[in-house]
Amino acid sequence: MKSTKNELIAYFVIAFGWMWLINLPRILAAFGFISIPNLLSQILGYMALFGPAVAAFVLTAIQSGKAGVKSLWRR
Repeated sequence: MKSTKNELIAYFVIAFGWMWLINLPRILAAFGFISIPNLLSQILGYMALFGPAVAAFVLTAIQSGKAGVKSLWRR
C-alpha cells in the first residue's frame, strides 16, 4: 500500500513539475521579465498539456521497463 501511495505522489509531482517547467517562460513573459514570440507561447502551452502523459510514461518505464512502455503505448 505504501508503494502505491509513493507512486501516486511521484505521478503528481512529475505531472505538475512538467507543467510548471514548460509554462515558466510563459509566466515570466506575462509578468514582463522576458519576451517570447506568440507562436512559441502557444507551442509551450500545448506541450504543458502532456504532463500527465509524460508522468505515466516515466513511471511505467521505471516500474516495468521497455516492455511496459510498449504496452502503454499500444493502449
